[in-house]
Amino acid sequence: NASLLAYNIAINAIDIFSPLFSDLNINIGAGLSRSYNIPSAIISFLLIFFKPKNLRIPIIIGLSILIIVLCIMPVLFSIEYLKEKVTYLYWAVVIVIGCMAVFSSLVFSSTYAFASQCGESAGALVSSGNGACGVIAAFLRVITKLTLSKNDTISSIIYYSVASVIIFLTLIYFIVVTKQNKNDICKHLIQCDDSNSLPSIYELVETIKIVWIEWSSVALNFVITLTLFPGYVTDTRQGKLGSWSFVLVTTVFCVFDWVGRGLPSFVMFPKRKLAWIPVLCRLLFFVIFMISVQGVFDLNEPYWSIFWQIPFALTNGYCGTVSLIYGSNHEKCNLKQRKQASFLISFAINAGILLAMCLTYGMPSGKHLN
Repeated sequence: NASLLAYNIAINAIDIFSPLFSDLNINIGAGLSRSYNIPSAIISFLLIFFKPKNLRIPIIIGLSILIIVLCIMPVLFSIEYLKEKVTYLYWAVVIVIGCMAVFSSLVFSSTYAFASQCGESAGALVSSGNGACGVIAAFLRVITKLTLSKNDTISSIIYYSVASVIIFLTLIYFIVVTKQNKNDICKHLIQCDDSNSLPSIYELVETIKIVWIEWSSVALNFVITLTLFPGYVTDTRQGKLGSWSFVLVTTVFCVFDWVGRGLPSFVMFPKRKLAWIPVLCRLLFFVIFMISVQGVFDLNEPYWSIFWQIPFALTNGYCGTVSLIYGSNHEKCNLKQRKQASFLISFAINAGILLAMCLTYGMPSGKHLN
């Protein structure tokens, strides 16, 4: 599932963006998150009402556009005029990432709508695939930075080019598999005749009544995570690690987020009625990170933030996936309501992220930056 690979490629390259935009006095991590997540939330909301009849089409279109977008990004870094006009370069990056968000959201929502018809294990696998995108992005950034640390331009070109190749291979694989398995797979990709019509308010309200707790849990989970990551937790003292602190924070998060997303394939805990409790407990991470990043105590940054990425990412992946599966596969929903619930839950992710983007404006800056 390559729907989030492009975004993960962007956030794992904060060390590339940070020196370029140092004169603009902005938190680049928060800036990248906003430019991606606001358009993504809007598209996911629209898809609740305008559901594609054939899910195969938006997935193919979305992956195709993402390939083009990833090819454009390194070109921006190689244009000398944009390097001299840093403000122009920043807004060019924002526009490209916004375009990336639109088509990532299209693939993301369509994929979950597909998985919701195939049972809980399918939802867990899709979530795990999203987590794997973060690991792939982190691995590529570490490798390219190690081998080409003295030339960020070449490093970024290779980094984004390899990512575009991965999505291209994903696209080819998807086309081949869905073509060869028409009777098995495509029956879940083609929606029933009335699924493309606008749902009535009554139908939507009835579905919301069933899944509102799971919807709220998913939204809150991502409010907590995206308010802190990547913007705030990368806004910390770099220490002896230098720009590697950015890479390590995002890499550790991506690896353990992937692990957390995969665990529901083996065990679903707690039960549906209690699944909101561990999500609420994740609010403690605000205290854990802020006491160090704000310099309340000297807890040896950036190692404190890097270490706490482990439980932070694990709980994000696990709690988010459990709530998502419960919501999109609710036993009280009929098949039609499950399809509706899958788009509602996909929007819950983006609604949570959108609220988080608003909250990032109120987050303080780190008190002991180098």
